[in-house]
Amino acid sequence: MAKPQKPIKGKPETPPSTLPAEFSKEELALADEMLSWPQFPKFKDTGTSKVAFTETSGEYGDKFNIIKLASAFGVKSVGGTEEIISNLANMGTTRNAEGLNRNIDILAGIAPQNTTEALLAVQMIGCHNAATEYMRRAIALESTGGIDANVNRAVKLMRTFTAQVEALQKLRGKGQQTVRVEHVNVHAGGQAIVGHVEHKAGGEGAKDEKQG
Repeated sequence: MAKPQKPIKGKPETPPSTLPAEFSKEELALADEMLSWPQFPKFKDTGTSKVAFTETSGEYGDKFNIIKLASAFGVKSVGGTEEIISNLANMGTTRNAEGLNRNIDILAGIAPQNTTEALLAVQMIGCHNAATEYMRRAIALESTGGIDANVNRAVKLMRTFTAQVEALQKLRGKGQQTVRVEHVNVHAGGQAIVGHVEHKAGGEGAKDEKQG
C-alpha cells in the first residue's frame, strides 16, 4: 500500500485554482471608499414585535444612538427622531430589523437638512417601497386583471414619487428658477417692448401693452 505523499515545504496544500486572487487596484480603491462611508446605529430583532439597537453606550443607553440618527435625519428632537424610526419600521419591504436598517441607510443617503425634508424623505421611501411591491405582484400574477390593477397602482405611486422629488428640490432651492431682467439697453432708433406680445394673422404686426 502506497504511503500518502507529504506536502512539499514552501508550497500550499490547497490547489492553486481554489486560492483567492489578489485584489486589483480598483477593488482596493473601492474598499477604501466603502470604509469611509458613514456608519449608522443598527437595529436587531428581539423575538417580539419590537426591535432594539444592536449596541448601546453604557450608562447612556440608547441616547447616543438617537443623537447619531437625529443628525443623519436632520432632526433636532428626540421625539421627532423616534417618530421617524417608527415610520421607517412600518414601511420596510420586510417588517423587521433588516428592513428598518435598509430604510435608515436610504434616508441618510437622501441627507435631509431639516424636519420638513426628513418627513418628505420618509414619504418618498414609503412611496418607492409600495410602488416596487405592486410591480412585484404584477410580475408574479398570471391573470390580466390582476396585472393591470397592480401596474396602475404602481404607476400612480411612481408619479407621486416624481412629484415628491420635485418638492424636495424646491425645498433645497433647486427647482424652476425665474430670471428677472433689471436693465434693458435700447440703441438709437429702437424701441423696447414691455408686456405681453401677440402676433396677429394677416401681417398686422404685433400688439404691445406698454412701450418705452
